[in-house]
Formats: sequence, structure tokens, C-alpha cells
Amino acid sequence: MLLDKLAASFSTVLGIDADEAMAREAADRVDNVPGATARRMTFAELAASEHPAVDLVTMVAVLHHLDLDEVLTAVPGLLAPGGRFLVVGLTRLESARELPLDLLSSVINPAVGLAKHPRRTTPLLSRDVARMPMKDPTTTFTQVADTARRLLPGAVVRRRLFFRYTLRWDRPA
Repeated sequence: MLLDKLAASFSTVLGIDADEAMAREAADRVDNVPGATARRMTFAELAASEHPAVDLVTMVAVLHHLDLDEVLTAVPGLLAPGGRFLVVGLTRLESARELPLDLLSSVINPAVGLAKHPRRTTPLLSRDVARMPMKDPTTTFTQVADTARRLLPGAVVRRRLFFRYTLRWDRPA
């Protein structure tokens, strides 16, 4: 769905996933979307490949599946000058101080989900993808923020509702 939305703003979009079933699901979804492609590839393979620099690298609930230092070290080499790195990520609970935000998210998350999707008319994912295991985050917000600020000077990292954080970094022009 993200590829489809990005294709409206960019002439070419590429979605990658290390899992064959997820990559196939994404490729099927964007089959008729001009300029959109999805394929099975790891982030490390993308970072090591010969490719033109891009204007945007984005991840939604992905970074906690990858090595944080490796990804944040590779990002500047993927982006064109002035390019942007955007992450919506997940972290593990770090302290009791975070508990009120997580409790608030626990209460309003189902209500927001129901308001946005009152009834499902089509399956969101194929059977193969729906059975895929999830990975709980192992890094804390502080670890992500400190690492991002160290490796990507000027990075902006913020806690968000629904157990998430955002990270934004713009490569200098």
C-alpha cells in the first residue's frame, strides 16, 4: 500500500522485502501501478548494489528487524544530496516513564483501527503472508535516538502514539 501511495509522488518507487512471500504480495499489489516495483531483496543487498542515489528511503515497522548501526551507516550512501530518510519504527519499553503513553495507546489503538476500518471487504494479506511471524523490537527509544544522532547528525527522532517513533534525516544538499 505504501508503494502505491508513493508512486503518486515519485516517478519510480522500489519496495524490497527479504521474505519471498511478502515481496510477492507487494509485487502483486503494484502490478498495475506505473513506476512501482517490488522484489525480494535484503536491505544489505540494496546497500551493496550499484544503483543511482534516491530522493527517499522509508521504512514502516521494519528497522527493528535489521541491524540499526548497519542501516544508519548505509543510508547516506543511498540518498541523493537533499534526499530524505523517514522511519516509522517500533521500540521496546524502556522505563516506567514510557508506560502512560503505552497505556493510552493500548486504549485508543483499537478505537482508531475500528474507525478507519469499520469492516473489512477484502483480505488485507494473502494467507501465506498473514501467517508470517513478527519480531518484537529489542532496541529502546533512547538507543535508536542516540544511534541516529551519532550516525546521522541532525536526525530528528520523536516518540509517537501507538507504540511508535519517527525518525527523519535529510542528507545535506
